[in-house]
Amino acid sequence: MLTLLLQREKEAVVLVSLGNCKDCGKLHLATTSIYCKECMSKQAKLSQAIRSFLTSHPGATVMDVQREMGVPLRKVLEYQRG
Repeated sequence: MLTLLLQREKEAVVLVSLGNCKDCGKLHLATTSIYCKECMSKQAKLSQAIRSFLTSHPGATVMDVQREMGVPLRKVLEYQRG
C-alpha cells in the first residue's frame, strides 16, 4: 500500500492511501477495503449466494460449496474466515 500526503496552499492536508485490489490487482483508494468497488460488489453477491446455499444445505462442507457452486476454493475459504 502506498500512502501519499497531498497538500495545497492554505488548505488542509489530505492523506491518500493507494493499494492494489486483492482480487483483480487494479489500483484503487485503499481507505476502507482491500478490494476495489467492482470486486467489493462481486464479493457481496458471492457472499449472499454462499449464505443462501448454506441455508438450503445446512450440512454442506466447504468442498460441497466449491463443487456445487463452482466457486474457487480460495473464495469459499475467505468467506468461511469471514
